[in-house]
Amino acid sequence: MKSSTEERRDSSYRRKRKSRKNTCTITTSATVVPPQKKELLPRSKEQLSSFINPTSKRLKTVCNSDIAPQHAFGVDERDHCETPLDAYKDIVQILDFVAKSLGKKRCSLRIYDPYFCNGGVKDKLKSLGFLEVINENKDFYHDIKHRSIPDHDIIVTNPPYSGKHIETLLRFSASNTKPFLLLLPHFVYTKQYYGSSLLKQASKVFFLVPSKRYSYAPPSWVSSSTGSTALAKGKFQTAPFPSFWYCRAPFISNSWLSKFI
Repeated sequence: MKSSTEERRDSSYRRKRKSRKNTCTITTSATVVPPQKKELLPRSKEQLSSFINPTSKRLKTVCNSDIAPQHAFGVDERDHCETPLDAYKDIVQILDFVAKSLGKKRCSLRIYDPYFCNGGVKDKLKSLGFLEVINENKDFYHDIKHRSIPDHDIIVTNPPYSGKHIETLLRFSASNTKPFLLLLPHFVYTKQYYGSSLLKQASKVFFLVPSKRYSYAPPSWVSSSTGSTALAKGKFQTAPFPSFWYCRAPFISNSWLSKFI
C-alpha cells in the first residue's frame, strides 16, 4: 500500500505527463516571431546574423534523377533548388498542431506544394511521417485560373524567387482560406507588395526564423552555366538570400506563440 506522500507524487507525475501530452511545442532550432512583434525581424543581412548563423558546410546534391523533368510551366534554371530537410523539420510541430486542430493525424494531413522542382519534397516530408503530400508537375497558375486547385489542408512551399512568383503566391494565399507556411527570403516582408498582396492577412502572419541559414541544393541536371551561380563556383548548394518561414495558421493563437518567444 502506497503512503500519502507516494500517492501525491504519483498524482503530480500523472498531471505533468498529461500536460506534456497535450502540449505542442515549437522546435528549439528556430525562433518564433509573432505578427505584433514584426519590428524584431531583421531588415538587413547584417541584422540577420543575430537570428541566423551562416554555414559553409557543403552537401551533396540530393536528387531523384539525373534527367531534367519536362516541366509543365515556364521555368528559370536559377530557381531550381530543393528545400533542405532541416527546413521541414523546423515546421513539424506547427504541422502537427494544424493536423490536431482538424482532427487528423500527421499521416493524413493534406499538404499542398504547388511548385514542382524535382519531387524531393514528397520524400522529405514522407521521412517525417507526412504521407499526403501533393507536389505534381503541373502549372500552378493555370490551376488558379481554371479553379482546379487540389483539395488540401495547408500550403507548404518554397516558391521560385525570380519574376513575380512570390507576389502571385502571396495573393493566392490571401484569397485561399487554408493555412500556409511559405519559405521566403528575409526581405519580403519589407516590400510594398507584401502588404498589398496579403491585404488584411499580413497582420495575421507570424514568422519562424531558423538558427542556421538554410542552404538549397540544385538538382544534378541543372547546368552550371545557366543555373545557380554557386554551381559555377564549384559549390553543391546555394543560399543567395537568408530565408525563413512566413506562417498563417488561424488555429494558433498569439498566447500559444508567446510560449516560444
